Amino acid sequence: MNGDALKRTIVLVFAIIGLLGTILLAVVGILYAFGGGVEGNSPEENAAAAMMMGVCATPTAIITAILFFVYFRMGKREKLENEMVGFLRLYRRVSLLTLASSLNMTPPQAEKMLLDIIARGKIKAYIDRNTKEIFIEDAIKSAKVENIKCPNCGATITGVFMIGEVVKCNYCGTVFKVEK
Repeated sequence: MNGDALKRTIVLVFAIIGLLGTILLAVVGILYAFGGGVEGNSPEENAAAAMMMGVCATPTAIITAILFFVYFRMGKREKLENEMVGFLRLYRRVSLLTLASSLNMTPPQAEKMLLDIIARGKIKAYIDRNTKEIFIEDAIKSAKVENIKCPNCGATITGVFMIGEVVKCNYCGTVFKVEK
């Protein structure tokens, strides 16, 4: 179990404990209020005990609701991270803008999540700061990093190109495949 899954499990355990505590406090409070309470106590003492159970159940219920919210939010983030990793493995090279729009995020949100995923070792990827393109490690291994020349006009086209990628010359418009 990785660190994120462990944290999520811990939050769920505390949320369930909180839910059980809330239910217990509510049931005991109801029993005090409507079940006659404890024999030997005056009706005022039983009413005070019922009120105390209600007062204690309220913050417990609020904390429990917050824990469940955090649990489900963590699950949503984990799902989104897995989608991002899957998308990157599928495309191997993609612009930050394309990645962000495919996941319904803004580019800064996508970049922040990507940096977090890389830091935690979920994927090995690099960001080209000039083109804002993301490359996973496998793409770098099969990439031709040096400048390439257009076979038609001889213009130098700068950037990172993968072997077999189709490129369009910015000068003459020729479309060609990057060769070794």
